[in-house]
Amino acid sequence: MRPTKCSEFLKTCSPNALLAWLLVAWWGANVVFAAFTGLVDDEAYYWLFSQHLDWGYFDHPPMVALLIWLTSWIPGELGVRLAATMLQPGCLYLLWTLLRGPQPTRRDAWRFFLVCFSLPLLQLYGILALPDAPLAFFTVLFLWTYVRYCDRPTAANATFMAAAMALLVYSKYHGVLVILLTLFSNPRLLRHWRTYYAGLLALVFFMPHLWWQYQHDFVSFQYHLAGRVGDGGFKWDQVAGYLAAFAAIANPAWAAFYLRGCGRRTTQPLRAALTSIFWGFFVFFLLSSLRDKTQPQWLLPTVFPMAAFLFSAVRETPRKRLFNWVGVGSFLLFLGVRAAAVFNPFNFQGQLWNNREDNEAIAALTGGRPVIFTDDYTSAAKYAFYTGNPSYGQSVFFSRCSQWQYYNLDDRYFSRPGTDAVIAVSETPDASAIALPGGGEFRYVTMNNYRPIRRVRVEPAAPIRSRIDEGDSLEVVLHVSNPYPYDLVPTDSVPLLVTLFWRVSQHDQPESLCPIGAVLPARSTTLLRCRFAVPSGLPAGDYGFGFSLRYQPYRSVLSSSSHLMSVSRSNSGITLVQQQ
Repeated sequence: MRPTKCSEFLKTCSPNALLAWLLVAWWGANVVFAAFTGLVDDEAYYWLFSQHLDWGYFDHPPMVALLIWLTSWIPGELGVRLAATMLQPGCLYLLWTLLRGPQPTRRDAWRFFLVCFSLPLLQLYGILALPDAPLAFFTVLFLWTYVRYCDRPTAANATFMAAAMALLVYSKYHGVLVILLTLFSNPRLLRHWRTYYAGLLALVFFMPHLWWQYQHDFVSFQYHLAGRVGDGGFKWDQVAGYLAAFAAIANPAWAAFYLRGCGRRTTQPLRAALTSIFWGFFVFFLLSSLRDKTQPQWLLPTVFPMAAFLFSAVRETPRKRLFNWVGVGSFLLFLGVRAAAVFNPFNFQGQLWNNREDNEAIAALTGGRPVIFTDDYTSAAKYAFYTGNPSYGQSVFFSRCSQWQYYNLDDRYFSRPGTDAVIAVSETPDASAIALPGGGEFRYVTMNNYRPIRRVRVEPAAPIRSRIDEGDSLEVVLHVSNPYPYDLVPTDSVPLLVTLFWRVSQHDQPESLCPIGAVLPARSTTLLRCRFAVPSGLPAGDYGFGFSLRYQPYRSVLSSSSHLMSVSRSNSGITLVQQQ
């Protein structure tokens, strides 16, 4: 049989060219997936970022927003994801240049490709427009510049490494961990003044984001260090879940090869850095799982040490047949999963499917009126992406805040009197509901002549210090500041209330209501005297509490600062003291 041009090319091309073409084919498969599946929730949220470019955002640095913005001129999901898909081929080719050695073969190129294709996280984060995509690329770019700097510690190489470090942290904050673990693996770098120059220059490059954080009270750092932590405390299921996730992302089929590759000690800078990153991330997030849940994507930088260990072990093992079975089997499995996701023959339900149909059904119901999604920042972004209609994601008391809080879009929607709103709710008993094509449900109430109250502030006029009997109510004098250019007028059909929330735990937040009978004049502060019930049987201790202004029947945002109340009990009653 006469050989085809393709087979002739595969037999004669260089290993570098072969891998490049394999990665181009992989990228093509990624583009197909990106174009024909719906956005996951977080992708829509980051698309919202890209509509308002800035040096920082509530919960992430700005790199993901910039990537989406670069290709957002392309319609549909592909416009959101295209830049993310383009990063992965470059990332893996750079990794290949670090691992291939002086005399690679075409067989090495095939092996490297199968190793990378068989790692589950690389299947996801070469497609989805999430911060992990640039994190992966700039992790490898940083390692590449680091190797160059170790070989020749010149000022130019230090400058390149500084730029890579800044871009890495601009992608995701725990890029800092990659840098620190690399430095930990090679403490001799601290002897060179150019290392300090690289660190200071990286800090200069990162300064615009730090200035943004300063202007916004370091909100991202507060959120990641404290705000996203749950109730805390050790739970076995958190540790077990972390270990199971780690095993899954490593692909257990490669276990025999990991045992050969990951435990070796070396003084080679790259190998030492990869080993440090692997074990450092594993231990760091294992310790994190002792007090809260972890997410598998946080371990993405460990994929590159895994690929390096596997590639090294495969080159040295005599059992090539085992590698071929595992590699080809994983390759076919992931191809099948991708095909099933794109064509959806089994009618899967989830974030990737039925997005347009579901949101267009909501748009048909609302007739173009603004939709306020309470306690759901990603659904608001998805609705805006798929319909182009006005929406707003409004957090509620003691739920996580989001980037929506920096956008006064709800003010713009309701600048004219008489505008109605559809309020998406989840737990309101008398809400209406429609079934969505994707199998879910949309629950809502309609409010006539809606007026935003999100920026109203409610604070105690003086620190609370009171003693009450069991079952009595707590009297509090409040300052209620209305910054809007309109009066807030409670009516019988739409009551306005102040709510006192107690945070007993993440999932137990008792509340008590105080109706407002007075008008809250525009651009003024009103003094209100309210009485609130204290949760029955509240044990002695310290509790978070705060106030919220809300329309009935749904909860509003946190309208006050988060406060701390100390509760003590005695035979004479309950003493409540607000901590300063």
